[in-house]
Amino acid sequence: MRKVGLFGGTFNPIHLGHARLAYNVYNDFELDELIFIPAKLPPHKEAPCSTPEDRYNMVQLAAQELNAQGLNGSFSVSDFELKADGISYTYLTLIEQRRLFAEDALYFITGSDIFITIESWQKSLELFELSNFIVVNRDVSFEKLLSTLPQELLSKVVEYPAYKEPSKAGDIILYMMDALKTSSSALRSQFAKSDGIKEFGEDLLESVYKYIVEKKLYEY
Repeated sequence: MRKVGLFGGTFNPIHLGHARLAYNVYNDFELDELIFIPAKLPPHKEAPCSTPEDRYNMVQLAAQELNAQGLNGSFSVSDFELKADGISYTYLTLIEQRRLFAEDALYFITGSDIFITIESWQKSLELFELSNFIVVNRDVSFEKLLSTLPQELLSKVVEYPAYKEPSKAGDIILYMMDALKTSSSALRSQFAKSDGIKEFGEDLLESVYKYIVEKKLYEY
């Protein structure tokens, strides 16, 4: 059984924190493949201020840089949500990914700050019939997250690295990482305030940084 990671987000822009998370999850969970899935209209965030094409291109560049580290094409990008009509619901995305990877273990990667709203997600309980969830610590502590989850979800929770036996779907794996030092919103703000934010280039992959500067993105 192959193991496939699914990393959704607006990626507006994708930055080194995203790349480091993807790389660490890929290695620690011994994935066979990791797919970035940029969202067009995420239900829990404001509409992105850059075009779907630009965000897709930036994620493609990031995946290419990751693959250049000897990972042999293990990172790729799906345009499924960008091409779909309307809001990017995780349920519809997972239906499509389960169709493509019918016999594989799927791992949807999300932050604790987003996962704490899981009960408001479309067809929330049915999501766990389609995929496992890797929940990364963000602004919401795991202690607070666990205190809010309904019992039927608490029974699915396991902490990495105790998680050993891969399942096709149904598990919630809590995954600790060092706090990210940047965010997409902070980077957008810095680009808007200065000329190219050279001092912030270290928070972006080189190819993504060059793309933003060339396209003059986020210069409000």
